[in-house]
Amino acid sequence: MSLMILTICSSIFIFAIVAIVASNLMRDKIKVTHRVDSLTTMKESRIPFDNDRNKKSFINKISWLFEGKGLKKIENQLSLAAIPLRAEEFIVIWGMVTLVPASLVALFGFNIFVCTALIAIGLTVPPFWLHSAWKKRMALFDRQLGDALSIIGNSLRAGFSFNQSIESIAREMPDPIAKEFAKTIREIRLGLSLDKALLNMVERLNNGDLELIVSAVLIQRQVGGNLSEILDNIAETIKERLKLKGDIKVLTSSGRISGSVVGMLPVFIMGILMLINPGYVGMFFNSTIGRGMLVLGCILEVTGFLIVRKIVDIKF
Repeated sequence: MSLMILTICSSIFIFAIVAIVASNLMRDKIKVTHRVDSLTTMKESRIPFDNDRNKKSFINKISWLFEGKGLKKIENQLSLAAIPLRAEEFIVIWGMVTLVPASLVALFGFNIFVCTALIAIGLTVPPFWLHSAWKKRMALFDRQLGDALSIIGNSLRAGFSFNQSIESIAREMPDPIAKEFAKTIREIRLGLSLDKALLNMVERLNNGDLELIVSAVLIQRQVGGNLSEILDNIAETIKERLKLKGDIKVLTSSGRISGSVVGMLPVFIMGILMLINPGYVGMFFNSTIGRGMLVLGCILEVTGFLIVRKIVDIKF
């Protein structure tokens, strides 16, 4: 019975995800075609755009489930992490990694605890991998930001405009900062104002230092002042902050590693036992006391993790 339920759920989920991807690909193509057709002057060559049919399609009724901030956040993290996937494609991979291994194991008659362990691993590994890649790229962006400000300041003193200064960053510096400034330059060339393009970059990156820089630039554009000197002062502040952050990271490394090891060890051991000897941990799921112990253990794990994180997360 559990095998049948797992197989049916897997099939429905995979079908829904494939429908979502197909919907987004088709919708983007239809939007581009409609926009091009609206600009042409030859009425006879226009392709009719059936809004009612598009709204009533079954695929679009499914795809709205994943529309909104969650999908945009995943799309933004994939872009910042330099992972060449769309949000829909990542969700498909996530669903496949979660359900396909568990379904295959269930087909060969393995215990339900093995399937549960595989589902838990599939649920946690893709977002953890995405977050790690995103965090690594953002740390690199932080280290590049001070040098970028020095380039902008030197360009301004040499007589270049601010737009030309940020273009030099997009040309001369490596990724990820070159990629993000190149996006800003493209937005400006497509007609967006400099203020709006900079604010869009702040929204994409959600970086405190970048927000400080953009605020300084916007204020200087309104009230005037020596922008190169302002940026030099901010660059020095950022470099000192990064140095202090590195020192704090070294001093708290022992506590962070100890907290991670102690916190993940019970989960790791439970997962291994569920895979190699499901009957040994079956009593935790088959008895009231065992289930209570599991719930209490999860609560203590989360509480301990949050406490350790709060201790080593030093604000500066």
